[in-house]
Amino acid sequence: MEGYGDQPGIIPNSFKHVFDKVAISKNKRILVRASYLEIYNEEIRDLLSKDPKNALDLKENADSGVYVKGLTAQVVKDAAEIDHVMQTGKKNRSEDELRRTKLELEERKRQELTLARELAEQEESNLMREEKYQSLQEEAEAKARKLKKVYTKVKEVLGDIKAMEKAHSREREDLLDTIRQLTAQLKLKSLALDYFMPPEAVVLLEARARWNDEEDDFTLDRLELAGNTLRPRQRPPSASSVRRPETSSSDKSRAKKFVMTPQNDDEDDEIARAEELELARNPFFMYVSDNEGDGYAPAASRKKQSTSSSSRPKTAKKSSSKSSSKRPETASSKRRSQKAHA
Repeated sequence: MEGYGDQPGIIPNSFKHVFDKVAISKNKRILVRASYLEIYNEEIRDLLSKDPKNALDLKENADSGVYVKGLTAQVVKDAAEIDHVMQTGKKNRSEDELRRTKLELEERKRQELTLARELAEQEESNLMREEKYQSLQEEAEAKARKLKKVYTKVKEVLGDIKAMEKAHSREREDLLDTIRQLTAQLKLKSLALDYFMPPEAVVLLEARARWNDEEDDFTLDRLELAGNTLRPRQRPPSASSVRRPETSSSDKSRAKKFVMTPQNDDEDDEIARAEELELARNPFFMYVSDNEGDGYAPAASRKKQSTSSSSRPKTAKKSSSKSSSKRPETASSKRRSQKAHA
């Protein structure tokens, strides 16, 4: 655009052409003004002003058309002056470019320093994260090992608990069976005691009984005047003045056999004792089958029930009390009946 040495470019030739035209027109007076501006990053800058940093505004007028507000304009007389104006603008432009370049370099340096600082901080944070990750990984491995140990212990404890629960359930069932057996025995003994011992005797025994700390048991005073130590009472004489012998089928002998039966461990003795107990129980207990269930009941209470039931109005259906109150035949009774027939 500007040319080289002896070969001027488009701009110097255009300046020369303008002033040649001005020189030809003798009857006219022409005023030439020169301005030098730059458009950079969509900003208009005046290169002939003292402060080329200030950006100018582009305006439009109906008379003059489009113009730049505040643009510096210098009056020139020939091509040398306009060339001087152009060189001054170029100098300001180069200085401005140099200044912008310095600013850009400084900005880049600041950015590089900032980036270097951020990079160092990032590397430091990465190192810290790696160390923390390694420490967390080691901690997680240690906790995993502890959890495995705790889990094995928990499994062992659960197994022990299950075994203890099974043992407890077995013991509970055994205890319940024992309680049922003892309850049945207690009911049987209570029935026997209620039948053989009147309530008045029980009240007298409870009144006379005293607790002995040395023997750790209840004791009765003046036992020599009670029980078997007394002389047996004489029976009233019969009509023929002959004392009747006491038979084994009497209630007294049966009660004695029932109460004073010795305890033996022999199986045959146990069978014999069961038969004797059954024989002693026959006069006082009856086998009953009713709505409440099957079992033995005192004969006196059964008689009361039969009398109370007889007071009710009879229906068309016959009562099955005789068949229900009949005790089932046992092995011992069968043997006795066979011997009697023989």
